[in-house]
Amino acid sequence: MAYYNNERKHFGGQLILYQRNPKTKSTSNQNKAFNWYMRIKVEGKKSALINKSTKCSKYEDAYVFAVDEFNRISTAVRLGKGIQTWTFQKHWEDWYKRNIDSGGWRDERANWHLKYFNRYFNEYFTDARTKKSMLLDDIDVDYAQRYFEWRLAYWNTEANAKKLKYNPKRRDAKTRATFNASKQPAKKTLQMEQSALNQIFFDAVERNRTEQRFRLKAPDIDTGDGQRAGFNADEYKQLYTYLRSYRDAVGVFKATRLNSWHKLMRQQMYCFFYVYPLHSSLA
Repeated sequence: MAYYNNERKHFGGQLILYQRNPKTKSTSNQNKAFNWYMRIKVEGKKSALINKSTKCSKYEDAYVFAVDEFNRISTAVRLGKGIQTWTFQKHWEDWYKRNIDSGGWRDERANWHLKYFNRYFNEYFTDARTKKSMLLDDIDVDYAQRYFEWRLAYWNTEANAKKLKYNPKRRDAKTRATFNASKQPAKKTLQMEQSALNQIFFDAVERNRTEQRFRLKAPDIDTGDGQRAGFNADEYKQLYTYLRSYRDAVGVFKATRLNSWHKLMRQQMYCFFYVYPLHSSLA
């Protein structure tokens, strides 16, 4: 019994389109349209032999799909590249497993990578239309760099803002907010994400899973003047006055029955917060 049916050869027999013999089809699928299959054979440094379904029952559609695959595989063989298509998710999972198996990561680092992949990386590098992880070769430098623009706006969208207000894992806690997710990521956080993504994409290039080469750069976000908030003169005077009254147990802090230990605590509190007056008039 011939396995190939309606066999059609292209490119000197390097590409064969065929349908399976009806007798090889299960009884339950006899009434379904027959899909076209493709057999690709390319000789080179890394010879390739691919035999799989085009998932198309119409010949014209199957032919277009098969030719695209033939050209992709022929190019990969000619350049000595891998012929298997890799999605971002599939590559990340392989990259993550290799790092875990090598024992080079501490638990904290492994958990960080897993958390940020699940929350941010996987969502961004998923096709919004098909809901499938993007192919590595479809991720160009412009799209990859726009990750940071998307990331900065992530918690400001209506849908994601609700995640900050409610976290079912904290159902029995005093509060249910997801306080560990900041609406405005710190510069250091973005730099850590930059480093992780660059490692992921560099590894993909090193393993011939994509020809897209780039290095991402996190934006320099405005974090203010870099100085801690301080007291103005009026605020300092109020703090200074209250601390002194607290130390001496006078005014609103007046107390007549303080033991020596409590007096020491008040003195230490005063000394802990004491700073030189901003103006001599406060002394």
